[in-house]
Amino acid sequence: MTAKSRCGYIAILGRPNVGKSTLLNNILGSKVSIATDKPNTTQWQILGIKTTGLTQAIYIDTPGIKFYRQQPRQRQFNRLASG
Repeated sequence: MTAKSRCGYIAILGRPNVGKSTLLNNILGSKVSIATDKPNTTQWQILGIKTTGLTQAIYIDTPGIKFYRQQPRQRQFNRLASG
């Protein structure tokens, strides 16, 4: 019997400046996403891939999502975050 490999996508979503990029960097064990104290540092989706044995996880770091008083620029960030 052969072993089966597995692969899946995991999106990291949340409000701006809550640590989404820091979480991604910690999960992957390397710095693939910029992490600063400044809100909206991540402006595009960033992919990170972690392989463990026969399992591969594709992480998607998204721009922060604001749910109140959206300015035109924030609406664009929200569209980018949702894919």
